[in-house]
Amino acid sequence: MHMKENKCNCQPSSKNQCNMRERTYELLETLERIEEELEDTHMMHLQEIEELGIKHDKELQRYHEHINALEDEMRHQQEMLNVLNNNVEQLQEETDRQKMDIDGFISQGIQDGMEH
Repeated sequence: MHMKENKCNCQPSSKNQCNMRERTYELLETLERIEEELEDTHMMHLQEIEELGIKHDKELQRYHEHINALEDEMRHQQEMLNVLNNNVEQLQEETDRQKMDIDGFISQGIQDGMEH
């Protein structure tokens, strides 16, 4: 801030002019203070924006990590489901073979019984 001497050494006849000059200096000082405050406020605002951006980026990264973990878990669950489905298919095939074997034994037993 430029501190200017705002006291005038005017003659009493030009007192009005002197008052105007003093008031002008006061207004200039006020304007300089306002400009400095505005610059400080602007810098604080820019810093807040930067901090919010960093916070947003960190939060976004956490969401991505969580999504990736959920996708990994989903893949694992899908693999487990595929294994279980394969087991069910194998058990179904084995059950069908055993039914056919049992039906064959029953048919064979009936034929043997009819022959005796």
